[in-house]
Amino acid sequence: MPAATRLPRAGTLAPQSRRRGQFLPFMAMILKRYSTILSLVLATACGPAVSPSLQPPRGSQVAAPSEPASTQPTSPSPAPLTRGSIVQALVDHLRLRDKPGLEATPITALSTGQRARVVGGPQDAGGYHWYQLSLMPGHVSGWVAAGKGSTPWIAAVANGKITLASGRDIWTVDDQDGDRQLFAQVREGWTAGSPSWAPDGNAVAISELRQDTELGCIQEGGIAVLDDGGRVVARSSPAPGTYDTGPAWSPDGSQIAFTRVPHTCGTQNQPGFDALYVVPVAGGSERLVVANASGAVWSLAGDAFAYIRFNPEQTAFAGDQRGPEIWTVAADGSRERLLGGRADDGRRERLFDWIAWSPDGSALAYTRAVGKDLGTIEFDLIDTAGRVRPLTSYAGPVDQRISWLADGSGLVYVEQQIGGYRQFISVLSSAGIQVARSEQPDGVPDRLIVSPDGSSLAWLISGTSDLRIQPTAGGAAQTFHDVPGGSIAWQPLLTR
Repeated sequence: MPAATRLPRAGTLAPQSRRRGQFLPFMAMILKRYSTILSLVLATACGPAVSPSLQPPRGSQVAAPSEPASTQPTSPSPAPLTRGSIVQALVDHLRLRDKPGLEATPITALSTGQRARVVGGPQDAGGYHWYQLSLMPGHVSGWVAAGKGSTPWIAAVANGKITLASGRDIWTVDDQDGDRQLFAQVREGWTAGSPSWAPDGNAVAISELRQDTELGCIQEGGIAVLDDGGRVVARSSPAPGTYDTGPAWSPDGSQIAFTRVPHTCGTQNQPGFDALYVVPVAGGSERLVVANASGAVWSLAGDAFAYIRFNPEQTAFAGDQRGPEIWTVAADGSRERLLGGRADDGRRERLFDWIAWSPDGSALAYTRAVGKDLGTIEFDLIDTAGRVRPLTSYAGPVDQRISWLADGSGLVYVEQQIGGYRQFISVLSSAGIQVARSEQPDGVPDRLIVSPDGSSLAWLISGTSDLRIQPTAGGAAQTFHDVPGGSIAWQPLLTR
């Protein structure tokens, strides 16, 4: 990754068009250096829609969404992959077979951006190098060809820098020595948040929000996309009364999903619920996928979303705190389906809007509150047929996010105990068996994330300026001090 640089002032970019729905131009001469060139549409205004248009900038190396990026020539084949490493598919429909060789029986197929762990190989068969991959231990494993000629079909995933968005600053922190550098700054008076790295690590999307200091609410905000040198290449500009947040890259890196939020700040309020939008990064128009959707996550194939839906008569904190439901929808906005979130007596449960697909795409992990006064935190899996399997539960004071490990071997979460003021980092197997648990006596872990290669966990310690990194399997942790707090993400690096 190039040395961290400051974000240029907004005035150095082409001025924003005053016409609603037009895209903010950017400096093509800068972007020629990068393999991933991004663009983002502006929001349409209230009333009749003006269809925004994106055009790939000159010098773009990004393939059209229908063209696999792997068809472009690459450098010579890399050194053999090591067992235990995490790899990422670079092409769609990469067949996983029951043994090495083109004549072997296909088991399933990997989608671009899908990750798996190397458990065997390499073996040569039919002129290809083959590796045995595991999608989820005990679930799916098979053999894939590593590539053809100088074009790789899989790449090893390594850990880049940890990225922190704090105030108007975006920092990077080296996970080995704690060295931090200012990566970029958003505009004066704005706050950066929700960093999300592209699957290839060449660009990061963030949210930019501006608060009304007198009213104490978000007045406006949008999505900004930065290249890996910290330069803004695109910004959104939502309609008055709304703001955009929560950017999320599709697994193949060809699209960005984001949430459009109607705000209640000032005189331009927009009633309603959050809505899910998608925009292609190689050119095209933004598109509404579904209204009333929070916490949306891509499916591994990039062809669907799972999300949380609030019904108009009930919010997460209203009345008896029966909360929203889990829904799925195809990426084109069709085939909406209620997946779960109703108790046996028909009442909706108190769900939190944190859900995550398993690496094999067979189930979603989610968090809910159960029991008297909803004082018990429970982590569950729900499969694509709506069947729920509880993983674990504990009496906790707050809701917590649960995340999958890269190869699907387990899930990780923060556990806080009521009364004893004790907190733990816990790792479960995919069967719900606790495999690691480490007490954190010096503060509550906050913003827990998993490294791209699955080897490490990182989190901030609430109430301090400390960042802690620990092996996923447990063991000695490193603590880096004087680290800005805020939103956190881990940059992936691909070794092709």
